[in-house]
Amino acid sequence: KRIPMLDGVTINGVPVGGMTMDEAKSAVLPSIEQAKKDLQIHVSFDDVNETFSGESIATVSDVEQALNDAFALLREDTGFEAVTAEVERIKTSGQDFPVHLTFDEEALRTAVNTFAEANNTKPVNATVAYNSDENKIDFISDIPGRTVDCELLIASLMNAQPGDTIAAPTEETAAEIKLDDIQGKYVIRGTKTTN
Repeated sequence: KRIPMLDGVTINGVPVGGMTMDEAKSAVLPSIEQAKKDLQIHVSFDDVNETFSGESIATVSDVEQALNDAFALLREDTGFEAVTAEVERIKTSGQDFPVHLTFDEEALRTAVNTFAEANNTKPVNATVAYNSDENKIDFISDIPGRTVDCELLIASLMNAQPGDTIAAPTEETAAEIKLDDIQGKYVIRGTKTTN
């Protein structure tokens, strides 16, 4: 005879009392699929908003652990009265074994790297340009680049709750040639015009 789950036990909010391990797993799987759909975390980076979703990125869950923990409940003999009291408590008040769902770290790393490659900006070096209208040299300032800190974003996504919006953590990338490097180094020595 198969030993069923105790009455009052729920896994991820799904009642599994009286079920075998296989029956309980089958009953719980739809709630895991729904949790994948609900796992949506929004990431903003300047004007870009992207959703990292459990439907598009592989996920992992501890459903097997929750099933094993629920099934192992009161399987040790702690005395008839103690077991009977605990069975009654669970039957009356219930006991839930939540399932934790997260992104698969390698799949998330791939998604974050793709996001970063699409949104990182390269630094622009300071330059000079001759302004013929005013017969002067214009110094054009450098612009730092910005790159997504992939490791920090992965950690933030792994710790976020479904529905959260997080700003992508970034690092500034300095230009190789800064305005201070070129100012004062270029001068107009003379001009000549011909007709």
